[in-house]
Amino acid sequence: VMSDLVFRTEDIDKTVLEKIILTANERGMKELAVQDPVTGSLSYGKLLTAAAVLGEKFEHLYASQQTIGIMLPNANGACATLLGVMSAGKMPAMINFTAGAANILSACKAAEVRTVLTSRAFVEQAKLGAVVEEIGRSVEIVWLDDLRAGIGLKDKLLGLLRKTT
Repeated sequence: VMSDLVFRTEDIDKTVLEKIILTANERGMKELAVQDPVTGSLSYGKLLTAAAVLGEKFEHLYASQQTIGIMLPNANGACATLLGVMSAGKMPAMINFTAGAANILSACKAAEVRTVLTSRAFVEQAKLGAVVEEIGRSVEIVWLDDLRAGIGLKDKLLGLLRKTT
């Protein structure tokens, strides 16, 4: 009964990204959006700018792909990456890094994932080198560290402009 009420009264015709943009506009771009103990806090404005910058990159780099894998810890970077994939019009597929290489590859095959986004620091800290090496034989591993190094001022300015569209 209560769940029916929620669905009847809530606007459910929006994507996660659209709802976050709407919330950011309602609460304010400087308000806290996400927080983790390692990298600290991100405002809605910074989160959406990061998502827009990444989304622009993903849109061009993976134009022929519908689903992009994400293998990151539960942190600000994962949130920005997830929203970036959505911003690019792609479907994010969260990879369970504890599942082992065979299960990850099976999931990638089922979801038609050809690219997995991750970071070197995460792979090193989680001791996933062997897993990444194994799955890297079948899917492209993209190091977000390298992608981030290639983001310049122009990309950031365009991200500022795109963050709410």
